[in-house]
Amino acid sequence: MNKILDNLTEILNEMVENYSLLLRIIQRERQFIIENSLHELYDCIKQKETIILKLRMLEDLRISVIGRISVFLKTKDKDITLSYLSDSTSEPYSSIFKGYRSQLLSFIQSIQEINRENKNFIELSMDTMKESFQFLNDITNPRPTYISSGVVKNQVQRGRMVKVKS
Repeated sequence: MNKILDNLTEILNEMVENYSLLLRIIQRERQFIIENSLHELYDCIKQKETIILKLRMLEDLRISVIGRISVFLKTKDKDITLSYLSDSTSEPYSSIFKGYRSQLLSFIQSIQEINRENKNFIELSMDTMKESFQFLNDITNPRPTYISSGVVKNQVQRGRMVKVKS
């Protein structure tokens, strides 16, 4: 049983390291969103995808180890959580699992918060772009005005917004 618990702690340690790396990348991503650095932002996205794939593989390993632990503890896989393991195992495993639970919760909460902020920055940028396009559209396609007789007076566009090369 101790060997299986050691395998689980190794997997959890790798998960913590990858979540830590993911958090740092997402923090950098926020800075690139603010700076409007698209190339760097794209690199962050590629790095995030790689880390997420690693985390998925680690999660699959964790699930298989939890399956083996459930046989020893005579319980269902879905009932085994880090809290359950910390309560069901002796020291040093009990405190190790409590520590990993605390670390993982902290990383997940931080990642969720930064992702919310990043989403807000992106939505604000999109709204600003929509308003800019609407402003340019209004300038280049003026709305008709009505004269006192009720007839629509079409305004003639004067000048150009963009110089066209011949």
